[in-house]
Amino acid sequence: MREKSSNTVQYKIILTVICIGLIFFFCMGVLLDTLLDRFFREVYFFYEPLSNIELREGETVTLTYELSVNKYPVSFLKDNQFIAETTHIKKRVAGRTKELEFRNVAPCDAGQYCLKVEGNTSVNSHLTELLIHPMFTSKIEPQLCIEGNKLHLACAVYTDNIEVKWYKENEQLHECENILIHIEKYQRMLTIEKTTVADSGNYYVKAGKVEMRIPVTVKDMFRRPLVDETIMEGLDTKFEFETEEENVPVQWFYNRKEIIESTERRQISRLQGRVHTLTILQTRLEDSGKYSIRIKAYDKTVGLHVKEMPQTIKNMSVSDRKAFLKAANTGTTKRYNIRVMISGKQSAGKTCLLRRLMNEDIDGVISTDGINIERRKCQIDIKTGLWHFCKYISEDFKSKTYENMIEKEFDSIGEYIDFWLDNIHCYCTDDKNTSMECHEDGTLNPPVIIIGTGIDKIPLVCLRYYYRAKACIKEHTIYSFNLLGVTSLLSFNERK
Repeated sequence: MREKSSNTVQYKIILTVICIGLIFFFCMGVLLDTLLDRFFREVYFFYEPLSNIELREGETVTLTYELSVNKYPVSFLKDNQFIAETTHIKKRVAGRTKELEFRNVAPCDAGQYCLKVEGNTSVNSHLTELLIHPMFTSKIEPQLCIEGNKLHLACAVYTDNIEVKWYKENEQLHECENILIHIEKYQRMLTIEKTTVADSGNYYVKAGKVEMRIPVTVKDMFRRPLVDETIMEGLDTKFEFETEEENVPVQWFYNRKEIIESTERRQISRLQGRVHTLTILQTRLEDSGKYSIRIKAYDKTVGLHVKEMPQTIKNMSVSDRKAFLKAANTGTTKRYNIRVMISGKQSAGKTCLLRRLMNEDIDGVISTDGINIERRKCQIDIKTGLWHFCKYISEDFKSKTYENMIEKEFDSIGEYIDFWLDNIHCYCTDDKNTSMECHEDGTLNPPVIIIGTGIDKIPLVCLRYYYRAKACIKEHTIYSFNLLGVTSLLSFNERK
């Protein structure tokens, strides 16, 4: 037993000595190698890549260089330009072995590469040229098509055994009733038989690790779409739409039955190659239903709802009813009317002001007895507000003469004016949907031009002295009103 124990201890001692010796010799070897690198060895390449390397787009390649020493910094060059690391280019420079790895190479990676060692004198490896053959030998340009048309995407790959997959955004496309995928030797094709606006987006064709993006835009078929119509019987109905393409064939249907050609009451027309119209004259109740169009296998359906003619219109005479229906068919137009009221004390010059505004002579003016309503026509620039007076049509209306009107005694001219204004704004509001008190800018509603002088009766020579004297009289009160762009001067000899 003692001999066996002694032998075991001897073995362990021997094994320990051997391990220590190996470690010592290894450390000495590393130290010696380092000393040789630092003081004696020159830089040279033990191993370099081939001079020419051909690759297919999407493959991975590593350029490996092995140096004699590891004491100098190194850098990788492409066409004599420094290469920086990217997501698909990785460098490994630890130790004497230097590696440059390309993942998923692309045509832009083609070029001449080398390793440069920055020693006492710079040393470059021989050049290695990378030739990158593209996966796709033809490209697909961005596509633009009209809704309802066929979309055809086609590309070519470098060999006929390449499998490709088609995607829209991140969703893979598969064959179905509206999508066809074809393969013809090197050609790879995707066809959408009937496009819609929803088919717009980015499409991708992927082969291995390589993909190609194809932007697709599908424009709406209609510039102006077909819409539902509601109309009264007896009026003309017009279905109208405008297409993006010119001279596109259109079929019209009524309750799924095709309208072959124009008839006495149904007229089909096409204007300027884009605007398509179906007109139904003197629409009847039985014309209600579904109307549809078909353009290149694209269908659009709208409804027509015909309302019964009101009894009031039915009770009209034939001529009056025809006149009403004719007026209704012509549509509507925007009317620009304005009402101006001129109010003032008796014989103040209201009629003279109106005539002068209309560029008319004031000779033979007779004082108005009561209320005079003048209906005049003039041209107004809607944008600038400038008035252009011209010929007019006049219609006089008189009711309640001055003597028959209800009057009362007033303590001042101010009360008299307030009485007139209160009556005007109580019964003569120009817009029932707005306030009777004033507009947003503070003017009265409706606007009123007040004439407070008989200035038209004063000779021109006297007016000059009048204005000079007036500037020196402090007790006069001057009121200036800006109503409808017209400034009226009110001057009274006593303050009320």
